[in-house]
Parts: sequence; structure tokens; C-alpha cells
Amino acid sequence: MIDYPRYGKYGFRRWLPSWKLVSGLCVGFLGMLMGVAGVSYALVDTPKIQNAAKAQNNVYYWANGDQMVATGGVVNRQEISYEQIPVAMRNAVVAAENKSFWTDRGIDPKGIGRAVFNMATGGQTQGGSTITQQYVKN
Repeated sequence: MIDYPRYGKYGFRRWLPSWKLVSGLCVGFLGMLMGVAGVSYALVDTPKIQNAAKAQNNVYYWANGDQMVATGGVVNRQEISYEQIPVAMRNAVVAAENKSFWTDRGIDPKGIGRAVFNMATGGQTQGGSTITQQYVKN
């Protein structure tokens, strides 16, 4: 087991734990920590992302930032397939959110740079993320 004071050591080293003991305790602690994290993750029920999206209320704002209306209480949504959305509406949403969506590779360095520059110079705060980045984040 543990022999304290340590045999064959002299002075203050006699009372210090060996590197084997310290390493073993660290490995044991990390293993226990990973085990607790794994069990905790397995026991927590994560909500389905589709259910969370359905439960959100829609809030509409005027151009000056004042709230115009919010649908509250009962969820006011209808699910439709992608094919049921008119092409003009698809293009309008993409144009409003990310005009380079069809050509970029998921990030827009120019948009991110513009947003950082505006923030650094005290200009109007804006986002530089693409639709792909927003999807990954959410």
C-alpha cells in the first residue's frame, strides 16, 4: 500500500508522495470525472430541436425597433414542405439573409470583416454570419 514515511528516502522527500502515486491519483480522478460526465450526459434528456422550433412565438418589429405584434399563447404555425414554398419566396428569404448563399462556401469573410470594422469604429452593429453559420450555431 502506501508506505509513509517512504522507505529509502531522507529529509523532506521522505514525506512527499511518489510520482507513481500522484500520477495514479490524477488518472483515477480524471477517469472518475469522465465517468460522472458520461453518466450525467446519458441521464439528461435533450429536447428535440423540431419541438423547440414549433413552440416559439413570432415577434414582429417596426423598422425603428419598436415591437409591432407578437403571437403569444397558442402556437401559430403551419408546417409545409420545401417544395410548397414558392421559388420567389425562397429567393427573397435568401436575399434578405445572405445574398451570397448560393455561391459562398458557408462563411463570408467580407461580411465578417465588415461587421468587425463597424463594431470597432462605433458604427451600426450588424451580423456577418451566413445562413450556414446561423444553422450550425442554433
